Amino acid sequence: MGPVRKRLRSCYQAALNIDPDAEGRVVIHVEIAPDGTVVSTEPQYRSGNLSDEVVACLARAFRPVRVEPPGAPTWFDAPVTFRKAN
Repeated sequence: MGPVRKRLRSCYQAALNIDPDAEGRVVIHVEIAPDGTVVSTEPQYRSGNLSDEVVACLARAFRPVRVEPPGAPTWFDAPVTFRKAN
C-alpha cells in the first residue's frame, strides 16, 4: 500500500496548500473484483474540514490498486485521517 500512501499524502498536501488548517477523517469504501482490481471507490464517512475535491482525490488514490485475487467480489473500508503537524 506504499503507493497509495504517497497518493493520499499528495491529496492532503494539495488541501494544505489551499487551507493550512485542513484536517479530518474520511472512510473510503473500496470494492475489489475477483481478479484483484479495484472496481469502485466511494467516500462513506467524513468529518473535519476537508473539501469535496480533497475527498474525491482520496477516493481516486485507491483506484490503481491491485490486491491478491480474492476469487470473488469483496470490499474493505479504508479509514484515512489527516491532522495538522504541531
